[in-house]
Amino acid sequence: MRRPNLSRLRRRLPRLGAKLQLGQRLRRTKRLLLNQRGDGVHSPFAFGLIDRVIRNRRPYYCFAPLRAELRACSRTLSQDALRSPSALELIYRLLQELRPSEVVYRAAAVSMLLRYLEHSGLSPLAWASRGEELPERSCLILESWPTEGEELVELTRQLQELCRQSPELMLFVHLPHPRLGRQLEQLRAELAPRLVLDLLDLQLWFFDPSLTPSRYKAVY
Repeated sequence: MRRPNLSRLRRRLPRLGAKLQLGQRLRRTKRLLLNQRGDGVHSPFAFGLIDRVIRNRRPYYCFAPLRAELRACSRTLSQDALRSPSALELIYRLLQELRPSEVVYRAAAVSMLLRYLEHSGLSPLAWASRGEELPERSCLILESWPTEGEELVELTRQLQELCRQSPELMLFVHLPHPRLGRQLEQLRAELAPRLVLDLLDLQLWFFDPSLTPSRYKAVY
């Protein structure tokens, strides 16, 4: 059996990473041009989030030291961890705007997500330590989630039960790689959120029955 050329693989990895980053930038640019200010969004709730939060990059005092911390540990983060300071800051701003009654997170093994959540003033709970029920208007953040097999089936079952118990649930789902899009769409179809905001590497799902069923694409 022919052995893989490790030196060639090492040389190719930076080029593959650069191509992936370029593809992500192109997708963001295209979406930015098509939906600069939330035009075409007919839901007042969705338009408000896009206009006031998603497209608003106002800094908070904690952002500068957290960015420095993120840069310092970027090489040690898990593959499925959120690496973009813009994404982590967006989650922080969303929590400040929406003020959920409870925040539950399922983080990657090595992650900066909790550091940002700790500054939110909302006392976040790890997924493993949550109770069987959540209060109304709770927010779940899935930075890391199983993409196949029994783990995904069990996670889907638990999320369906939480959706029944907390009809105003909010769910933020991280998409660490575009190739996982099919699995994410399968999860979305199973849970059937009322409103979906697709931000490329993040999706915001809202289950409030008072919202008009809709799905919008935006960029931050």
